[in-house]
Order: sequence, then C-alpha cells, then structure tokens
Amino acid sequence: ATKFSDVVRSDLDFSGILELVSKSFYPLQTPSTPADLDAKSWADAPANSQLLGFGNLSVNGNSVEIQAWLNDVRNASLPPVIGKIYRGDATEAQVRTFAHQFADEIISKLSGGLPGVAATQIAFVSNRSGNKEIWAMDYDGENQHQLTQLHTISLTPRWAPDASRIA
Repeated sequence: ATKFSDVVRSDLDFSGILELVSKSFYPLQTPSTPADLDAKSWADAPANSQLLGFGNLSVNGNSVEIQAWLNDVRNASLPPVIGKIYRGDATEAQVRTFAHQFADEIISKLSGGLPGVAATQIAFVSNRSGNKEIWAMDYDGENQHQLTQLHTISLTPRWAPDASRIA
C-alpha cells in the first residue's frame, strides 16, 4: 500500500499540474473507503485540499486488489471523480503499474482529457550485459529490464505507433 501511495504521489508531483499537500498537514484519520472520508477535515486548514486521492489494498494469495478513489472534498455530496478497482498479481511491479495507471487517470481528469506520462516506458541502449542491447524502463527510471539478447550491437530502438512493440 505504501508503494502504491508513494508512486502515485511522485507521479502527480512530477506532472506539475497539481500542488500536493505536505504529509505533515494530513489530518489524523486517513480514509480507505468513501464511507471513511471526513471531507471537512481535508478541506479545512491546514490541509486546505480540493481533491483527495485515497484507497486500500488487499492481498489474497498471489493476487492483489487495489481500490482507489479521487474525491472532491469541498463538494462532498458529489460522487467520486474517479473510482477504480485494480486486480492483478501481488508483485511490486504490478502495484507500480497500477499506481502509474491511477496517476494517469487523475491527470487525464484534471487536464481535460490529456494523457499522463506515468504509464509510459523509455527504451534505451545499454552495454551493462556485455553487449549493446535494448532495455526499457518506466518514465521515472524504475523497473529497468533488458528486452534484447542478440549478443551483438543493438542501436536506436523505436516504438511501434501503438507502443505494443519495439524495433
């Protein structure tokens, strides 16, 4: 849960379109479901928030479920701006992927539909395996992994227009 929260917060901070409230201004009670939300404590000083992202994470065997919401705490009678459930493998990589997706959903809502960059990947060349091979990583430098093992010189990676493959 901490990983999810930290990645979403970092992605939103990187976007530059939001001013995040310092954690030191958080109210003592943090909600995990909409029923737990005390909107007034988040809208009033010292937090002075307009929107609040919150949720919960549960693991059952090898599966994870994350429920995440974005609520307008100044208009608490409105339904959530975003309410999502993410399900997948209980791995750190999967939790990071879900966090990037949630951050991109928030950016899309707040920017009038423009996509966020948190779920994007960067392809690059590295010789850390002994040969110049193609690698990929999340936009924030995490999740670096080797894509090719050609044992020769691989240069100038290019994403397919739909980003499903790389040449």
